[in-house]
Amino acid sequence: LRTLPHIVDVFALVLLLQVVFAAVGVQLYAGAYRESADAPPLDDNFDSFPRAFIALVVLTTVENFPGVMYPALALSPWHAAYFVAYVLLNSFLMMSVVVAVSFSHFLRENRRAVVRR
Repeated sequence: LRTLPHIVDVFALVLLLQVVFAAVGVQLYAGAYRESADAPPLDDNFDSFPRAFIALVVLTTVENFPGVMYPALALSPWHAAYFVAYVLLNSFLMMSVVVAVSFSHFLRENRRAVVRR
């Protein structure tokens, strides 16, 4: 329970990173996730902020990474930098920080329990 404020801080940082990348994604890729001009947009698209946010949540799990990234790669191979940076920062770095904070507080509580005995 003492760990909760620290984990909330880390999740707030993750949310901020998510919001920034979603806003940048909307600016870069709005309207780009269509197979043709008449076709409806693909499921994971960046046409609006909520859709971009959901697409980035999917990327956080690295579940449908190619499905989200490949339409942007059709525009330019350099767009891979956006997705690789997001996955490295959010999926690997930030989730590792969540685990590190949890583990750090677990060790601290474990030491307190040992000292009390």
